Amino acid sequence: MRFFIAALVVVTAALSACAPTIHTFYEQDSPPVEAQDNGSTVEIGLAETEPQALIKQEESYEELQEDFTISPELLFDIMDSAREKFGEILDDSEKYEVQILLTQIDSNRSGQPVFTCTEYGADATKYFYPASTVKMTIAALALQKINVLAGADRFCVLNVAKSKNGAVGGNGFTIEKYIHSMIVYSDNIAYNRLYDFLGQEYINETLHEMGYVDCQIVRRFDSTTSATADRVNYPWELRDGEGALIASQTAVVNENIFTLRGREDMTGLLRGNAHVSGKSKFAGPKEFYDYNYMSVVVLQQILKAVIFPLEVPEHARFNIAEEDREFLLDCMREDTGENKYFIYGGTDENYSFLDIYNKTGTSYGNIIDNAYIKDRLNCIEFMLTAVIYVNSNGVIGDEIYEYEKTGMPFLKNLSLAVYNYYLEKRYNGYCSQVFRNLSF
Repeated sequence: MRFFIAALVVVTAALSACAPTIHTFYEQDSPPVEAQDNGSTVEIGLAETEPQALIKQEESYEELQEDFTISPELLFDIMDSAREKFGEILDDSEKYEVQILLTQIDSNRSGQPVFTCTEYGADATKYFYPASTVKMTIAALALQKINVLAGADRFCVLNVAKSKNGAVGGNGFTIEKYIHSMIVYSDNIAYNRLYDFLGQEYINETLHEMGYVDCQIVRRFDSTTSATADRVNYPWELRDGEGALIASQTAVVNENIFTLRGREDMTGLLRGNAHVSGKSKFAGPKEFYDYNYMSVVVLQQILKAVIFPLEVPEHARFNIAEEDREFLLDCMREDTGENKYFIYGGTDENYSFLDIYNKTGTSYGNIIDNAYIKDRLNCIEFMLTAVIYVNSNGVIGDEIYEYEKTGMPFLKNLSLAVYNYYLEKRYNGYCSQVFRNLSF
């Protein structure tokens, strides 16, 4: 708390001109103003930006995705200035396969959020396994589906059969409980139930129609299933609190196969020099053609659509009731002492003035965090998405990865370095003598 008291003494004047409101709800729907890539950073609607630098507002969301080739200088400079923390990773970037996307968030003179993006190594053609980070997307789609089902809400009970031909039992939980367990505790069973509720075809066709093209969600989190088996969605029933049937579905086989086979532009789909399947170890890489995929850009775009729904094009928004979106935000903000890789490094550290809305993922040597970080005291907010590959022995599936030694410290130090960069920038360097609790 010494930090908190000292901070208040130093920054009172600055805070009086900076209302620490979270940019979540808006009175009117205004489309985002997107600025053209200038070769260093993409400035989106900054108050200081000259009008002639702005591109046409009607530029499509897909075009913005394709043109996401922004200079990595800022993130490189931030890491290069702390080489004692990042030197090994910077010097061997191919080994660690680091991808980072940073979006700075400011307010213009009208109080609307504006976004400036920069990246380091972010490339939709370089595959990494997204692990549990896809669960935020599944939660948003589940809330969207109940919003259009007559009589449905998140308090309805979802019962799912345990197999294609199995009977739908009565031992399910509410949509709300499944989402809470999936987001806060990364519960795989909860994810699998919602995966069946949505259906593989609905998930992928909906995301692609919304403009999120560099992604596919085609697998359960179940090591006993296969790509073919996961094309089948098990029967389910949705019942209200009184037990009345709201909706149901028999087993559905998706005939529209979603796969990365044939994507000759992509690298990393064959991973490792050996892999483990069941209890056996095999020479050669593991194939990821038919596994879940989500680029860092899409991960952060979906995060932005959930946090700032009015700041993305209408077709990229999830059709979610506002109270359901608030519930999802509460789940993303909840801290278990293990689910915040950025800032806290997966520990029970906590700063009362920081809100972190995130979803992490850890699997097959990849460790990822995808977060919106808000400092309510100092009026700093940004979105940060990062992945690093830590598998020094090159074996996929042996569960011998350097998550604790290398991965988690990297994500923590990266986020602290970014946060301190903005803190130094806001207070013109003076914070280096004051804000010591968040030093790394």
